[in-house]
Amino acid sequence: MPGTRSRASAATQIHDDADDDHAASTGLAFNEPLTWRAGKPIPVAELLRRLQALSQELRGLDQEEADRDALLPVAKELASQNLLSHKDRGVRAWSGCCIVDMFRLCAPDAPYTASQLKDIFMLFINTIFRALSDPSDPYNSQHLYVLKSLAEVKSVVLLTDIPTSNNLMIALFTICFDVLSGPSKAESGEELSKNVEHHMTAVLATLVEESQGLPGEVVDVILAQFLRADPRSITGNGAKGKKRTQVDERQSTLLLREAPPAYNMAKNICNACADKMARLISQYFSSVIVDATTAGVGPLHKILATNAGGVGLDIEDEQRLLKFLGDMLVDGDERVRLAAIKTVERFEFNDILSKLGSRGGIAEPGSVLSNLADRVRDRKSAVRTEATNLLGKVWGVAAGAIAEGSERAAQLLGPIPSRILDACYLNDMEVNVLIDHVLFEQLLPLGYPAIKNKFRGQDSQANGRTEHTEADSDKLRVERILILIRDLVQRSKVVLFAKQGNQVTLAKYMEALLKKCEDYNGGVIEKGEKETKLHLGKLIDYHAKTLPESSRASEDLWKFAKMHDRRAYQLIRFCIAPDSDYRKVYKAIKELTKRMDDATGSTATMLDTLIPLTYRASVLLYNKSHVPAIIEFSRTDEKGLGSTAHEVLKEISSRNPDVFRGYVQEMCRALENEAPTAKKSNGPGAVDDLKACAGFAKRFPKDVPTERKFVQSMVNFAEYGTPPKAAKYGVQILLTSTDKKDMHARDLLRKSTKSFEYGKGNYLARLAAMSQLMLLGGKAIEDEIDPVIDICINQVLLTKSAPVDPADNPAWRDVPSEDCTAKMWALKVLVNRLRGMAPNDDIKDTSAPVFQLLRTLVTNDGELSKKVESPAAQKTRLRLLGAQLLLKLCHERRFDALLSGKAFNELAVVAQDPNPNVREGFVKKLMKYLGQDKLPRRFYAPVFLLAFEPEPRLKDGATTWIRARQSAFSKTKEPVFENAFARFLSLLAHHPDYSAEADNLRDFVQYVMFFLKTVANADNVSLVYHVAQRVKSVEDAIDPAASENLYVLSDLAQGVIQRFQTLHGWSIQAFPKKARMPADVFANLPGHDVAQEIAEKQYVPEDLVEELDDLVKASMRTKKRKPDSSGDPSAREKKRARSSMASAKGLPVRKASKKPKKAKKPRKGGDVPASERRRSGRVVGERSYAELDSDEEREGDDDDDEDEEEDDEIGMGLRASRKKKSPRKKKKKKLMRTKSKRKKKNRNRHQKLHPGKQHAAQIGSLRRPRHQRVVAVVVGAR
Repeated sequence: MPGTRSRASAATQIHDDADDDHAASTGLAFNEPLTWRAGKPIPVAELLRRLQALSQELRGLDQEEADRDALLPVAKELASQNLLSHKDRGVRAWSGCCIVDMFRLCAPDAPYTASQLKDIFMLFINTIFRALSDPSDPYNSQHLYVLKSLAEVKSVVLLTDIPTSNNLMIALFTICFDVLSGPSKAESGEELSKNVEHHMTAVLATLVEESQGLPGEVVDVILAQFLRADPRSITGNGAKGKKRTQVDERQSTLLLREAPPAYNMAKNICNACADKMARLISQYFSSVIVDATTAGVGPLHKILATNAGGVGLDIEDEQRLLKFLGDMLVDGDERVRLAAIKTVERFEFNDILSKLGSRGGIAEPGSVLSNLADRVRDRKSAVRTEATNLLGKVWGVAAGAIAEGSERAAQLLGPIPSRILDACYLNDMEVNVLIDHVLFEQLLPLGYPAIKNKFRGQDSQANGRTEHTEADSDKLRVERILILIRDLVQRSKVVLFAKQGNQVTLAKYMEALLKKCEDYNGGVIEKGEKETKLHLGKLIDYHAKTLPESSRASEDLWKFAKMHDRRAYQLIRFCIAPDSDYRKVYKAIKELTKRMDDATGSTATMLDTLIPLTYRASVLLYNKSHVPAIIEFSRTDEKGLGSTAHEVLKEISSRNPDVFRGYVQEMCRALENEAPTAKKSNGPGAVDDLKACAGFAKRFPKDVPTERKFVQSMVNFAEYGTPPKAAKYGVQILLTSTDKKDMHARDLLRKSTKSFEYGKGNYLARLAAMSQLMLLGGKAIEDEIDPVIDICINQVLLTKSAPVDPADNPAWRDVPSEDCTAKMWALKVLVNRLRGMAPNDDIKDTSAPVFQLLRTLVTNDGELSKKVESPAAQKTRLRLLGAQLLLKLCHERRFDALLSGKAFNELAVVAQDPNPNVREGFVKKLMKYLGQDKLPRRFYAPVFLLAFEPEPRLKDGATTWIRARQSAFSKTKEPVFENAFARFLSLLAHHPDYSAEADNLRDFVQYVMFFLKTVANADNVSLVYHVAQRVKSVEDAIDPAASENLYVLSDLAQGVIQRFQTLHGWSIQAFPKKARMPADVFANLPGHDVAQEIAEKQYVPEDLVEELDDLVKASMRTKKRKPDSSGDPSAREKKRARSSMASAKGLPVRKASKKPKKAKKPRKGGDVPASERRRSGRVVGERSYAELDSDEEREGDDDDDEDEEEDDEIGMGLRASRKKKSPRKKKKKKLMRTKSKRKKKNRNRHQKLHPGKQHAAQIGSLRRPRHQRVVAVVVGAR
């Protein structure tokens, strides 16, 4: 019917709309005013006459005939408070009639604002609908007209467009059901008309159908009607043909003859909106159950804390209640989790230790405390915030007990900071801001400890709060910082150190922002207005993008700039200045907070924006006030914090040397006293101090002492330092800070080479000194190099290792043997010799032997000797070091050019070494250098060989790192990873696993899928597909005979990409440009005919093409994994214990299948060499490298450039991927048969191993490419 609305439309501002071409331009005859000025009201009788006249005219208009422009002025007057709130009922009733006609004539856009609509519906609900309960009301017909119009035109849906309309909706449903369920208010006893029930039902049903959701109170009102009706009257009305229940005749007059109108209305609403009401009722009862559960969590605190009110609880009951509380912390409903957190918050600290801790601490999975710590990663912000703040408060109290030596507090609550900081790996900006607040407000509160105010005199402790002098306060704060860092697991320690490393950069950006705010001058700019606004906008965008609501943050920062508060600028400068002491920073933040709260132009969210940015850029952790106390702890080792203090000093010197500058003299004097001699060794803490001093010396060489005593002490460290790193850092300090660099270099080199004898005296220190002299000595030692090379090669590297004891020959040792250490230093000497050459030197002849040596280590499993078997641990160390040194050499373009495509492929497969320690050391070093942009772009390809990495922590970390790098590149429009796909396919084409058999190619589908899942998106999938196509238009430059491998992988990749993009709903467009192919691995085809023939041929087997859909879908399903316990110290110790037991028992050789297999045709040259083995087969050997994080810099992972900063994207970009529940797998018979065949094939693949490589068989097969096939045999063969 004309004028009927089919759905709701948004409340809009009054505006002019063009009429339809076919509509008649009919204006209103009514032209009298309906509103008045204050003090001159229109008489009621006159006003009623005008409203009646307007109503009669509006009723006679059709929607098609109405002139909207003519209606708008009158509609505006009808929405005035003079009419809507008039004291006369008739005025309100006739106004309502006119308004509903305006709804009808102006549909679908109401000519009212949201605020006006709210006032209008308040009139309808509270006045007109409520008055319907009295049929004798003189304006009942007008009330019915309003109700009928809202029902028939469905303009009631405008209610849903009002912000915060829930209260109005609840009032509407409540009043409507009250009108129908209550007695008639007419004095004559007249009953309500059936039309009231009919139209009210239509109005409410329309609201239910059109609203996105109903408040729980509305559902409650509807359901209540079913409880009020007499079930006997309901059954009696609908039970035709059924035997009726016998009723006492004397009581029959008391029964309802039919169901009440309110019941009928509720029933009709449910029938009219059956599907929606079914969902709403289900949600309602679920909410009721959750509320009941939530209410049951609260009393747990009182029961547990008071032992059931003093009655007493036995152990079983207490544990049962604790289990219930722990389960509530992981409940599926956020309200239950939140209530459980609130319950834990009520416990006193001692009760947390004694009661909650009885089921285990933070590190014990499934305990109350562990489940609470898991909520730091909760998906719901409210739960996450409450849990993180509570954990921070608990550790804040526990820190005192831990400092006093409480083992129970340390065991139960010590891992809290690790769990909190580990959440940074989620890469969620909201989580990062939360952690910033918790770090400096709970874990390390800005005001801790209280500093004694010198003006308070004797009453300083009148408030019961312990206060300290400034020096004592600094020491107590440092103690708390060191305790926090000491107990962090490596993964979380990386986060904290990366945050502090970023502080210097963020401080520079903050200073730039403040400078531009000053230039902006609150918006009053005399010169360069456009340029100033542009630069300020860029800086604001930079800072805003680091916060969760970037648009809101940007608005806040613009308002901050317009406020032009110079004092606020200065306060922030105090916070970020490296020469500010801690108390100055603290007071500045405190004043800034109060100033922004009181500022007139400030907004409610401005502090939410400024405080996190200020925390991140301020010198709060690495503060100059803390350095003396840190040095003191490093000297005294008080409370066992010495090693942590050394570590922090090293971090400060390398990441924020400006803070360290004022105290370097003190550290240098301490080093003078610790200097070793031929008869006395240096102290164990000297290495960390030397490293800190060396990092500082490289940045600020003029600030390092040059007195004779200090120089001589560095010479002594270079000659006699232990461990060898002490000699290394001594040389670094000497050659970077002294004026007589050349003289010291020649003297030290002569002393190091004179009478050198392997295994005697301080020979390791001499080798370490040589490594730095080769790097930093320059032209001064050019004539002295030959003896060094002779020592390294003939006396160290070619020296036979001690005989291998088969009973004690592990594949890895945390601390390398002395023989292995010497060989590692010798390799560094040779490599540093190349790195120390001048840019214009001829490097070709000098570099060739070194490159060949390093390649031999990589391809020959780290074996140096051709005659004698070296210890397995030594070989893995040397292979890792050889690979890392090749990466280091490739920092420079001149050396990278010497690494051929074939050598690059050999180096890349180290990422799939059988030993997990080698894989981890190589991949982390690779990601570090790539993150620092020190390696050419081709080195991104090997990272994708982690597709079959069996260690979840390493694979997840690399996956997150790739995504973070891809996100950074996409912002700068650099297709780095997309172009690397071509090299990745070339790498796979030369992979030791490669075979054109369909069974083998299924594994290579997973390589492509790993690349796509980490890199591909709707924007770049076309380029990735184009690159895959381009691979088929070239030939292999490494080995032209192997070009067909490229074409197979090209076709395979194209097929996988097509299916991948289809599943994501993307589309592949023709790429407009032609991607460039790497010239070192690809070459042009000989002619067009060859290219045409290759392009038309399908190289992938047809049966595999048919399986691609299933393979791609299966790969996209997330597999469930056990929770990672890398952040759990106790779990880590348990793993170590288990691995130690396995090592003691020995690992059995995998037994061959009893069924004989057909012998394979041997390759030329006899037995299969190690370099030709499949590199993708991996096993977890005697000890999982996941537990070796505690020492970040292993001997084999040592850098010669110690001032290199850790890649922030490794530290801050890594996050544990949120695990999704995988759908049930659909397995086809064909795939099952294929998988079974592959398992049988792999079982006997290595029956013929090289006699000298039998130990490799003991730690597992090296040939299985899938981590599903990896088997770690821990106990002896049965």
